[in-house]
Amino acid sequence: MPGFATRAFGASLLMVLANIAAAQCDSVTATSPDEFDAAVTDYNDNCTDGDQLTITLDGTLSLATSATNPDNASTAVLRIVDGTLQGNGTNRLMRFRDGNIVFERTVLRGFSSANGGIGRIDADAVVTLVNTTVTENEATSAAAFLNSGTLNIINSTIAGNTRNTNGGAIFNSGGILNLRNSILADTINGTGAVVEDCLSNGGGIVSFSDGVSNLIETDGNSQCDPNGNALRQDPNLGALQDNGGPVMTMALPDDSPAVNAGSNAAAVDADGVALATDARGLGSPRIIGPAVDLGAFEASLVADSDDDGVDDATDNCLEVPNADQRDTDGDGLGNACDADLDQSCSVNFGDLAVLKAAFFPNPYNDDADLDGDGSVNFGDLAIMKSTFITGANPGPGPSGLPSDCDDR
Repeated sequence: MPGFATRAFGASLLMVLANIAAAQCDSVTATSPDEFDAAVTDYNDNCTDGDQLTITLDGTLSLATSATNPDNASTAVLRIVDGTLQGNGTNRLMRFRDGNIVFERTVLRGFSSANGGIGRIDADAVVTLVNTTVTENEATSAAAFLNSGTLNIINSTIAGNTRNTNGGAIFNSGGILNLRNSILADTINGTGAVVEDCLSNGGGIVSFSDGVSNLIETDGNSQCDPNGNALRQDPNLGALQDNGGPVMTMALPDDSPAVNAGSNAAAVDADGVALATDARGLGSPRIIGPAVDLGAFEASLVADSDDDGVDDATDNCLEVPNADQRDTDGDGLGNACDADLDQSCSVNFGDLAVLKAAFFPNPYNDDADLDGDGSVNFGDLAIMKSTFITGANPGPGPSGLPSDCDDR
């Protein structure tokens, strides 16, 4: 019965094709908790060795219940990026049973459970945080993570979490905790008292990036850092707020001990690729200055030598405050520090003659009005005197911009 055999073969082929089509392991943008759960289920069921499934978060996903637990024994990677996962104060995010799970440029907040506010990491699971902020989570023990697997924390901020009994924000219970350029700070108990930010016991292993390039504000009985590999200072974090980019961050003030305290070599993502940005993404470089900052936020550290609100790199008078940056002759030197009226790149008697010719009530010369008050008078003469060639600070300048007198 050749016709029957042909039909049977065709039906079998369609079934095989249908099964192949169902095995997706497809990256998605999750716009709802249901879509997020479906993507984690796809990772669990369909991703195999060498696969990577990325869930891009569409803004903030508010989870009323715990999400699907990652559970994948292969080498497949689940990446969760560019958004916020927020609990309702009564649910943990998930239990990490097995798999390789990476959170990058995310915020994890508002979760709660008995053990591990964000979740418990089982022995076979690897969880990596990169440019991630973990805050406002609560648990009886371990406000953020109870770790019995492997937890990698890279340029991330874990701060402002609550543990009610013990375990700090991170409780490394027989697991491996790798800290790289990160901040653990401001953990409290239910009464608001400051408590430990990290605990480690049960044969747990804690490693640090080179140098003193992490910050654990309060180390419980020195269990996480018995050898002083981390700073013990208040990072002076700002509130979680919109500082630009797809996620909120906790800013560092310029005088924070976390600024320029990191290891540039350790500022890499889960694949070992150098981080280009902080948690805010495009337009927010990961390294500004000689060394990377600790945590998910990179401080700008704009230099302003004369405190006029203008960055030295673009200030046309570096040593004289001139917020208006007035430069009437367009030579790259602001009027406030440019009494070189004859363009000789020296303030001398030739410039004094030009000033005298424009001195009130003589015809006004915009270039000679050094203080910008609309008149050439004794105020401008005083500026010229201070930068005269025979004075202590001969001018013109200096300027942070290229100027006509750079080669003088």
